[in-house]
Amino acid sequence: GGGGTPWGSAIVLIPWDMYQFYGDVRVLRSNYIPMKKWVDYLTRHRDAEGLIVEENLGEWVPPDTTAIPPAFVSTAYYFHDLKLLAKIARILGHPEDARNFETLAKTTKNAFHRRYFHPKANSYSIGRQGANVFALGFGLVPDSLQGPVFQTLVRHLERKTKGHFDTGMMGTPLLLDVLTRFGRTDLAYTLMNQRDYPSFGYEIENGATTLWETWPGDASHSHPMFGSVCAWFYRALAGIQPDGALPGFQHVIFKPHPLNGLNFVKASFHSIHGKIEDNWTLKKGTFKLHIQIPPNVTASITIPAQSAKTVQVKGKPASLHRVKNHLAHFEVGSGRYTFVSKNIASLLATPLFPAPRILPRDTIALLPHKVKLTIQSDIPDAEIHFTTDGTEPGVDSPCYIGPFQVTKSTQIKARLFKKGCRPGFVSQSRIEFADSLKSGVSYAYFEGDWQSLPDFSRLKSLGRRHVYEISLEPIHPEAEKFGLVFSGQLAITHPGLYTFWLISNDGSALFIDGRRVVNNDGLHGAREKSGQIQLISGRHRIRVTYFQAGGGMSLETFYAGPNLPRGKIPPSALFVE
Repeated sequence: GGGGTPWGSAIVLIPWDMYQFYGDVRVLRSNYIPMKKWVDYLTRHRDAEGLIVEENLGEWVPPDTTAIPPAFVSTAYYFHDLKLLAKIARILGHPEDARNFETLAKTTKNAFHRRYFHPKANSYSIGRQGANVFALGFGLVPDSLQGPVFQTLVRHLERKTKGHFDTGMMGTPLLLDVLTRFGRTDLAYTLMNQRDYPSFGYEIENGATTLWETWPGDASHSHPMFGSVCAWFYRALAGIQPDGALPGFQHVIFKPHPLNGLNFVKASFHSIHGKIEDNWTLKKGTFKLHIQIPPNVTASITIPAQSAKTVQVKGKPASLHRVKNHLAHFEVGSGRYTFVSKNIASLLATPLFPAPRILPRDTIALLPHKVKLTIQSDIPDAEIHFTTDGTEPGVDSPCYIGPFQVTKSTQIKARLFKKGCRPGFVSQSRIEFADSLKSGVSYAYFEGDWQSLPDFSRLKSLGRRHVYEISLEPIHPEAEKFGLVFSGQLAITHPGLYTFWLISNDGSALFIDGRRVVNNDGLHGAREKSGQIQLISGRHRIRVTYFQAGGGMSLETFYAGPNLPRGKIPPSALFVE
């Protein structure tokens, strides 16, 4: 397939994980030659700077159009492969190979930093869609810059994405690991606890019982690739981790990450030595951890503690090694233990509240109907404050007490507030009203196998229909390979320079008054192109052409102009010719 370096790296990653979990060196030995061949192949596909030349995918299906360069992601995976393969070579007794891999890794790290790091921003590449996550997660950031780069990542998550994922298949699990490693498990928890788009909770709210292939749910609704985040529940919240020095769970590391507002975690894992259990509760500042360690296994336990005097061990005796930085460290053998740590609420982070759920979300309604709006939250004792004019809700904004109706196009924003806590993240929903006789555009439907946009005027359409927006959402094609021509009129209120954007997979083009403004033609994955045009007040002919050559489908249109921030073209601005 065309997955690219992250996909092919499975030849290194999977045997390594199996060795960590089962301790069987044979899985490394039997795959060592294929691993070396894979890395040799990547090494031959570097440019003059030492970075991977990637012609396939890098990151895959983030919430918006993939902008992070494939070569950036693939070089990060190449570095990760080299570091792991150096460890594997030493385990297998190949020190010369290990030194070669370590030298290549060092060269790659330096080249990566030179090409992609922006010192003024303390950020890598585009600074979003996991750019800083890959750099931090795979160890590509120099030690002196790890703190500043991590703070850049945190600001991005709190201010730009509002506590939501903007990563795809590769970056999502790595983001949770990075946040936990650098002490922001609370922020990772907030991301996992969101219920609006894009989030795993959004899938649940929309009836999902299995994981979706994409955040919006426009592809398979039973797909495993985002399931990698499940490991975070075990490794971070429960805190069960293998010890790399004693693979196969000969020695277990227990390091749970309790949070204020999370009352309990129960986890178990069937290792090759037997069942490992880790159950904890947090009630009124008292943390209780119950663990079970199988026979012939030892363990290290780390839990939050005010001091040695506030920690107790029940059951078998345990050796308290030290209390440092409000963390108590124990070493124990097999058996059952209960650890109690009192008065730790002040030591724990309180996650920011997730955004409340506004229902319905981003809806087109027909005049003269009304839309009933409901705002929901699962946070006890928290108040929901909201606005209906697009402004940010504050504590003085109206408090939600029950469903209400709107009869005109409205942008609703909502936020949680609770005494003694930071305000939560903001959610929003846009309700657009349309006139069923006047609003919208028509589209003509075609079927064919094209490599680029054809001259649709020379082709016979298989039908024509009316829709209220220029997108694929209201369209249900009957074939895998098809074409569309949307046509109508666009109402412009303020004269001036307008920018139009087209995001499509595969080719598309946008025309205003017969002039091509955006050209996004060709066979490609989801890609964004833009163009500008001067427009006067009044109505202008708008036409969007699109073809799909099979596989993933997407088509979105946006515009911006005087007194008009970037947004989707609303039904109220579109008129049937």
